Amino acid sequence: VEFVAKLGVVVEEIDESFYWLDVLARARLLPASEADAVRAEASELRAIFAKSLGTARLNLKMTKSK
Repeated sequence: VEFVAKLGVVVEEIDESFYWLDVLARARLLPASEADAVRAEASELRAIFAKSLGTARLNLKMTKSK
């Protein structure tokens, strides 16, 4: 249960990072090319952790139903 909660926090934090990257890019505090590169990396990480979260939730659900 705790692991699932922590993965949920990771996904939320990545989403918030996207927001702040957009703020930095719009304010021109970060070059657009740099922001795009970091957003691409964040997108890949979000996909990995979101999939892990889904798998962990499924495993937890299956464990509880036994």
